[in-house]
Amino acid sequence: DQDDRWYPDKLERLVPLLDDAVLCSARWRVVDAARSATPPRRRHGFSLAGVLAQNPVPGAAMVFRRTLLDWALPFPDSAAPTAAHDHWLLACAAAVDSCPVSPDVLQDYVQHGGNVIGHERQGGIVDPLRTRFSWTLRRARHPRRLVAEAERLSFGWRRVMAQALAERLTAADLHEHGPTLRAYAGARRLPVYRELARSCYRGDLRFPTALTFVVGSFPGATDSGER
Repeated sequence: DQDDRWYPDKLERLVPLLDDAVLCSARWRVVDAARSATPPRRRHGFSLAGVLAQNPVPGAAMVFRRTLLDWALPFPDSAAPTAAHDHWLLACAAAVDSCPVSPDVLQDYVQHGGNVIGHERQGGIVDPLRTRFSWTLRRARHPRRLVAEAERLSFGWRRVMAQALAERLTAADLHEHGPTLRAYAGARRLPVYRELARSCYRGDLRFPTALTFVVGSFPGATDSGER
């Protein structure tokens, strides 16, 4: 994230939020090479269901307390190409505490065309689907593996996170988040579809993002034979 631009008062605004939370984040502008900016989206916080479905915060926008590592370490081992350290940290925080977002825009998230993981434009369906299919085609070595690889991109890393959280959370946190974790940790698709629909209804997830997951889980994509 060395190419992102922090505003001078970023830490001054964020650190006080940690008095009542284990992790907080800034709002940011998406800025391209021409210095044109996308209006920042206003968020107040993040639910675990929404975070498992989509990583909404780049790591450079986060500030967290040392105690978060009590749940986050060791990081779960995953070969899934969508695995990301900031996604895991936010999922841990959402599972054990609130994750407030500063009302102030405190940094620029710079897109220069060579980002390893960039920012998809909001509102459209074509861009997220194009990205997902591009990743799938690069990783599937045989046509018959296309569907399985698409499913792994959609749910593989989220399944790993849900399973790891289920093993690490306290009984009270499991009571609160149990249905969501069971849905993402299991091999059946229908419970995940329900979680995605609920996240869209609550505003935690944009419909184009949910659609990319559904497209990536055609019948036959998992090895359990569920319907």
